Amino acid sequence: MRKVPAVEWERIWGASDAEPRLPITFDQDVPTERERILATAREAGYAQGQLLALQEAEAARAEILQLRQQLEQQLQQAQQETQRKAAELGALHAGLQSALDEHFEKVQVLAVEVAYLALARAIGEVHAQRDLLADLCEQALRDRRAGPVTLRCAASEVAALSALPGAVVVADPALGAGQCVLETVAGFEAIGLDVRMEHIRLALLAGLDRPHGATR
Repeated sequence: MRKVPAVEWERIWGASDAEPRLPITFDQDVPTERERILATAREAGYAQGQLLALQEAEAARAEILQLRQQLEQQLQQAQQETQRKAAELGALHAGLQSALDEHFEKVQVLAVEVAYLALARAIGEVHAQRDLLADLCEQALRDRRAGPVTLRCAASEVAALSALPGAVVVADPALGAGQCVLETVAGFEAIGLDVRMEHIRLALLAGLDRPHGATR
């Protein structure tokens, strides 16, 4: 705004002869064209600044929203991958446990078979020195005192079993060494070493808490 001095007002309006001349002190602010242009520019700049600020805020908001969606998608993918890996590990653990159980069972059965073979070898050696089949047959005859009894055995066992009282000994070509079948009016019963060894084997396998039929 330009300030008009008092002397200029006096020059413009002139002096009255009827009134004494006094200094004019009336001032008035009058905006110039430059000031109006500057004020308009300031208002336009302020409005444009507000618009740019809103646009930048909206762009930042959209960028944050997009980043959030990406992070949520990555988190979901990570969770799915974790669940898949957990399922794979669970299946692997179950398969490994099953394989270990099966291997342990086979080892136990193998140990029983080895023990059985060692026992059979020991019994065979004892039988070679002492007639174990005759002892088994003698015990069977004592348990069956009444009625006729026939002992069927291999030809190589006839001589040893013929000394037993109360039984007729018959060679049976279908039987091998150590085998013997006791025949009475009630029927036939195998009482040889092979039967006793089978009982021992089943008893060993029964200690494994598994079915007797699943031996191998």
